[in-house]
Amino acid sequence: MRSVVFTFLSLCLICCGGDDDGPSYNFKNQDLSGEIDDESWTYADGYSELTTLEGNEYADITLVLEQTETGCDIGDLEGNYLFFYVPAEVGVHKLKPVDFSGSFEDNQTVTFLVNEDIPNNIIAQKGAIEVLSITETTITGRMDVRFDDDFFVNGNFEVSRCD
Repeated sequence: MRSVVFTFLSLCLICCGGDDDGPSYNFKNQDLSGEIDDESWTYADGYSELTTLEGNEYADITLVLEQTETGCDIGDLEGNYLFFYVPAEVGVHKLKPVDFSGSFEDNQTVTFLVNEDIPNNIIAQKGAIEVLSITETTITGRMDVRFDDDFFVNGNFEVSRCD
């Protein structure tokens, strides 16, 4: 009888483990900041454009350090930056690992770009992006995204719509 009870309890622990881990993100109410390539990084500006991919509307968003130009006039990007596509709808969009066998909507990542002589793309698959509002002129949101201890950001952003 003990072995039956022990087996039952063991199966319960195995089957139920991880269900209460909660979300893999924790949005901070601050300006978007973190680290890119183990260097401090704080969001200063950005821009977005709505686009249709595979029949669904997405916001193509780029978040940058302070630039010579602002908003939709930003040309050549200076310094490290982030870029990503997110469904053009209010709500939380959890990051997902890249799945090349699926459709575009099966993937949700954020790319950290180390902008050096030879650019380096680091693709984060942990965390989430929340779109808070989409207007005719701006997209506001927040994100908690992490690749590792050298590539992570958390906080709020607002970008100009350039479409």
